[in-house]
Amino acid sequence: MRFGDESRWRNRVSAAWLLGPPYRPIQHSASLHCPWLVCVAADDQVAKPGPAIEAARGAPKGELRIYPGIDHFDIYDGPPHEAVVADEVEFLQRHLLGRNLSGKTYAGAGFSRIGLPERRKPLP
Repeated sequence: MRFGDESRWRNRVSAAWLLGPPYRPIQHSASLHCPWLVCVAADDQVAKPGPAIEAARGAPKGELRIYPGIDHFDIYDGPPHEAVVADEVEFLQRHLLGRNLSGKTYAGAGFSRIGLPERRKPLP
């Protein structure tokens, strides 16, 4: 693996990305009818957590995991990464393999995360 100037990765985007309409995940979440896992870094300074949280709550089969004290890029390495991967694997096993797992997370088990219940719709 190459790092720094040795890396082939460049932090660049096209002008179309900046000039296009803003990304709003909440816009279509209510019409998403497949299981959807949304993992949110609670202290994200790049992508504000609020819209992703609302989008997950608005999806009929949305599942939300919030990782307190974590910023946008923190989730790609170390204990935060292990916690996210463990949650993703559990989600995929449950939905793709049809298994009902015990819910105990081994990878990143010492790392905290929050799973919020669905928001209840107001009574008419």
